[in-house]
Amino acid sequence: VGVGEMLFREDKMGSRLRIVGAAVLLMALCTGFTWAAATGGLDAWVNELARLQPEWPSIAWSAPAMILGMVMPGLVGLWTWSKRGWGDERVRRVVAAVAWATAWCLALKALTGRTPPEAELPVDLLARSMEFSFGFMRGGVSEGWPSGHAMSNVAMAVAVWRTESDPRARFAAAVWGVWVFLAVVFGIHGDVH
Repeated sequence: VGVGEMLFREDKMGSRLRIVGAAVLLMALCTGFTWAAATGGLDAWVNELARLQPEWPSIAWSAPAMILGMVMPGLVGLWTWSKRGWGDERVRRVVAAVAWATAWCLALKALTGRTPPEAELPVDLLARSMEFSFGFMRGGVSEGWPSGHAMSNVAMAVAVWRTESDPRARFAAAVWGVWVFLAVVFGIHGDVH
């Protein structure tokens, strides 16, 4: 949302320079955090914890968020646009938040080349957690880290929460963002992320 706010200010050149600087810093911080979490075993531990859930109840609570999470950011953007039109700043902020989150996600995936969570090799969870292929496009952009579901849905939820005055919309956005985040981290019996 902050990036979206910078984009729609009058001083667009200064905003773009701040965005580039923030993007470089954020990519470095996120990559470093992931490396530390992976090599320290944090994400392997969380995945083992998620695998302790009974399989079908885990699927029942998390699959709706995973399935709807593929389309919800786009649907919310279209819905706000149909209700308010492109001239409404709230619409532009929601669309910008989702677009930027998606772009960041793809860039980070392209740079880290993280082994996808559902990979069969290496068999050991901790070894799989520590497997990166740092460099541009060494691991592709469709799988791995970060979660596209989490980034786009949480960005959309935060944008709606920050721009809407209706407490029901804000509550729904907060619940949705938390649900999708929990689903990608702990859902589908630990077989997502």
